[in-house]
Amino acid sequence: MDFIRLYLSDSFEFYQVVNEDEDICYLLLHDYNRPSKIEDFEGRILDDDFESRENFISVKCLYLASDFNDKYLDKVAHHVDCLLSFKPSCDYYISVAHVSEELDYYLPNGMHGIIDYLNKHFGCSLNSTNVDFNKLLQT
Repeated sequence: MDFIRLYLSDSFEFYQVVNEDEDICYLLLHDYNRPSKIEDFEGRILDDDFESRENFISVKCLYLASDFNDKYLDKVAHHVDCLLSFKPSCDYYISVAHVSEELDYYLPNGMHGIIDYLNKHFGCSLNSTNVDFNKLLQT
């Protein structure tokens, strides 16, 4: 399974996850740059168990494969954990939802498809150009 980073800014990181040339899911990591709140965990943590940390990162996973939970969820969660677990005072939460529309972009001049997809499916308000994708950070 390959995790292809397609977008990186100071607050967002976006991956296309591919297995054997097939898109499995898309991951958007959103760094809120604020302390975590109990509401960030969608009711999955009890008030008594919650301790806020200095930062919160939301991870949204939109999957395409109908057998995603059985075959791929653990591997995707492990990848996210490898990215974020060494941050000393950071909470993160992974939410998962199904999507039927695949990402459509092409190199080198059709990278705007990535921005369009992020804005449509993840509710972002990003604005980057094809030239921005030549840089490590897109903003």
